[in-house]
Amino acid sequence: MQMPAIPPDRPVLGQDLPILAARLNRTPAECCALLGISQSSWSAWKKREDQPIPSSTVALAIRLYDCFPELAPREPTPEELHGLLNQVTGQTVPYTRLAALLGRERTSGYRWTQRGRPSLPVSRLIGAVQRLLLTRFTTGLHEYEQMVAREATARGIVDLFQEGSWVPEKD
Repeated sequence: MQMPAIPPDRPVLGQDLPILAARLNRTPAECCALLGISQSSWSAWKKREDQPIPSSTVALAIRLYDCFPELAPREPTPEELHGLLNQVTGQTVPYTRLAALLGRERTSGYRWTQRGRPSLPVSRLIGAVQRLLLTRFTTGLHEYEQMVAREATARGIVDLFQEGSWVPEKD
């Protein structure tokens, strides 16, 4: 157990929310998802920095993650998904394909690996795709690629994997 950043001799306060976010290296939005609270609750509680968190359940979760940050589930990174895609396919998957599989433009895959995290919706999708690949392997990848292609076609995108763009071509 790590030394807690939140003092154990007082209730969890609004001022402890940024401490939790920093300790877990998460954004406030990610902390809200982790704790199961709305962003408006986070903001309101943070503003009342010297007041106890109203929910004892949330306060206990904050204390738990403060003491054991490794327990906080996290979505895999784009690099981790890319590595898994390479394993499942037996070849190096281009970053442009990674981006297309995640509903983003072709340069996003490379950009994620060089600087910056993807958005929260992309992170959640990465986690879901990783779980699909870990449970269904190549079959799951093929099913997902078909799903992606169908969505692209329904949006008027002729060949997403060739073009690498989720923006339909203008006539």
